[in-house]
Amino acid sequence: MKKLMIILAGVFFAVSSAEVLAADKQYEFEILPAYSMPIGDKADMVEGSFRVNMQGGYNVNDKFTLGLEFGYNLSHPMKDSFMEALGTANGKTLVSNDADIKIYDISAFVKYHHEMGDYKTYVHFGFGFYHIKMNLDATYDLADYNLESTDNDWGMNLGVGVQKDITDSFFGLLEIRYHKIFDGDIMFIVPAVVCGYRF
Repeated sequence: MKKLMIILAGVFFAVSSAEVLAADKQYEFEILPAYSMPIGDKADMVEGSFRVNMQGGYNVNDKFTLGLEFGYNLSHPMKDSFMEALGTANGKTLVSNDADIKIYDISAFVKYHHEMGDYKTYVHFGFGFYHIKMNLDATYDLADYNLESTDNDWGMNLGVGVQKDITDSFFGLLEIRYHKIFDGDIMFIVPAVVCGYRF
């Protein structure tokens, strides 16, 4: 973990020392409506979730953008099959299931851009803090459960995208990103359609 943080700090320092763009339109703001799809072992436990991601960036030059982002996975419902197996292991039968997991995250990121005619491709790397809130709300034939638990951990995300300018200030892009929360080995894939504003 310490090595990863040192590498990230080194990348940020190197990028920050690059040639700066002209004074106009160095900043950008993006809203990313998306869908979060769990992968790995957790895919057997929870469904996908709608996700909202907002991020602000500073265009250091025509190659690099540094920024900060906030994301929120609204609700990953716990699968009935998982909750049924949990009840069966304890001699109970599932009656209703409202259990879910919510994820909040805030990350610093760096993007590397590459021009391809009218389009711009990029690679995105983020590192930050993830907050996981689990709500085990379910009814079984012999008992009701309503238990909440929270966990906090570091994580990373890596993505690629294609960007197209709509006007001098507005742009749109398509992106897919991989998230990994280190504790608990939680992983999810997030495809997104993005609307951005440059100023």
